[in-house]
Amino acid sequence: GEDEEELIGMDNIPIKVDMNGGQSDRNSDSTPYISELLGKFEEPVLKQNMAAALISRRRLDIGDLIGKGYYGVVYKALYTHSDSDKQADVAVKTLQARRSEAEALQQFLQDVALVRDLSHPHLLRVVGAVISPSDDPIVVMPFMATEDLGSYVREPAKSLSLVDLLIYCHQIADAMAYLENLNIVHRNLAARNCIILEEDNKTASIKLTDYVVTASLFPKEFYVGEGRVSDLVRWMAPETVEDFIFSSQSDVWSFAVVMWEVLTRGVEPYPNTQADGLISLVKDGKRLPKPRQCPESVYQIMLSCWTISPESRPTFMQLIEQLRPYVATGDQDGGEEKSHLLTSPVDVGGPDEYKQLSG
Repeated sequence: GEDEEELIGMDNIPIKVDMNGGQSDRNSDSTPYISELLGKFEEPVLKQNMAAALISRRRLDIGDLIGKGYYGVVYKALYTHSDSDKQADVAVKTLQARRSEAEALQQFLQDVALVRDLSHPHLLRVVGAVISPSDDPIVVMPFMATEDLGSYVREPAKSLSLVDLLIYCHQIADAMAYLENLNIVHRNLAARNCIILEEDNKTASIKLTDYVVTASLFPKEFYVGEGRVSDLVRWMAPETVEDFIFSSQSDVWSFAVVMWEVLTRGVEPYPNTQADGLISLVKDGKRLPKPRQCPESVYQIMLSCWTISPESRPTFMQLIEQLRPYVATGDQDGGEEKSHLLTSPVDVGGPDEYKQLSG
């Protein structure tokens, strides 16, 4: 039969599950596999949400490769909705998971079910996930014909003032405060994981991507393993690198690194430092130097996010308040000089300017 959706009775609750690549016949390898993955969960609502987060691989017509990241590759795809046969462009990210045992996939699915319900103007929605016994897990998101924030600020042709750049940072802090309030940890905050949407005569709008869902699939060894240290540590708090502790406070550390990326107009953090030597330098008090056109007061905000003790860092709610005076129009304190500083264009610098760490 054509119908790939099946009613699976779990604890006598009929749940409609959109099978991942499953056939409608009972011999499909995915049907028992998905039933088993979901079978562990007692909570009917959670189970239902997780079932709703599953997307059938057969509903995705995967097209061109559009990006590669640390965790996997991203393709453009055409998604056919199960209930209406309507089609939509989506981006699918295949996660080259380092862990594929049932517990990791169950946690992954639970995370996807959790973030599917989030709604914030600066978060890119998660549509759902594809899981099958033989392939890498896939996260499905709306497709945006745009670029990431890191690439965007690196373009010399774009005239961007300090206010523009700080508005982007403020929008990111706003989305992060929303996650923080829900006790959701992003874990992967970097300029490459923010996309930027330009609208005519309006300030461009940032959308955060890649939040939460990689958590269960990539163990500590992926970041810091036998004889190798991933470049991802450039964005990570010391307690994350050393003890694999992720929290809203470690997100705050990463956020200040994103601020630094944005205000230097796209320089890679610690351009002159090998990833494996980074944490000992940071623990010795070395920090990213002040971006050339960054006001001292903004740099102090960044430094406060880079205190070794996580409890001493500001919250995202506090960061929103601290950044607000720089982005609020018309009420800048400090008169013309400050206002000129904020509205003049920021040059695209190069890594050579930032070889010397401060502290």
